[in-house]
Amino acid sequence: MTDVHPEPMLHVSSLTKTFAGVTAVDAVSFDVRPGSIVGLIGPNGSGKSTTIDCLTGFTRPDSGSARFGGRDVTGWRPEQLAAAGMVRTFQNVRIYEGMSVTDNLVVAARSLRRFTWAEQVLKLPRITRHEAELREEALSHLRLVGIDKYAEAPAGILSYGQRKLVAFAMCLMGRPRLIILDEPLAGVNPTVIRRISGLIDTLNAEGQTFLLIEHNVDFIMRHCDKVIVLEQGRLLTEGAPEVIRSDPRVLEAYLGNYAEYAEEEETLHV
Repeated sequence: MTDVHPEPMLHVSSLTKTFAGVTAVDAVSFDVRPGSIVGLIGPNGSGKSTTIDCLTGFTRPDSGSARFGGRDVTGWRPEQLAAAGMVRTFQNVRIYEGMSVTDNLVVAARSLRRFTWAEQVLKLPRITRHEAELREEALSHLRLVGIDKYAEAPAGILSYGQRKLVAFAMCLMGRPRLIILDEPLAGVNPTVIRRISGLIDTLNAEGQTFLLIEHNVDFIMRHCDKVIVLEQGRLLTEGAPEVIRSDPRVLEAYLGNYAEYAEEEETLHV
């Protein structure tokens, strides 16, 4: 984990979104610097999901802006952002159950490396080579996340935790600059938690940037360089984990159950 780069990879400025007169995100601003792991936390209804949906093109903000890699990407579609290097997972895993695990990864990559309709129908040699390369890349990522033995199995047979790992591997197919993980630990067992923890640390050591939205506060405090706290759609505070965990405003707003997370430390080993 590092924060040595002078310019942010992602710069969010006064992002605002209102639904039916209720302001879900209220002028939120923050930065994510290259090579860092940033955590985004807050109680239910604090605006975390809406903020991420606005950043990743699934919801259009009413005002404010987002710059990614120096470009204004406000209002870009999800596929445009993914092609630019910003990818995400979802709290509810999205996979094609009837396809093989490998094919799920290949489909994820195809959307980023477009060919014309004629090229695909005619199966030109470069398309054939491209498909073979994608399958090799998919298998490599499945090995990394530890589920390569299921490479040719239907994705529908996987457990929920294994599906989370598939979603992680699908992100990697885009060769991303920024990976946004939306509650990666929700509903998974301690073994998968340890695996996801190791993946984040390993990839970050290689320079990968992460933005994590997670309710497991102990996990956030262990892994992140910086933690951003939202409350009622507004930025409550941000800073290093050791500062956030002792901030009275945060303790009052969100971390009242932090002691319960701390008690899980030896069990989860994350």
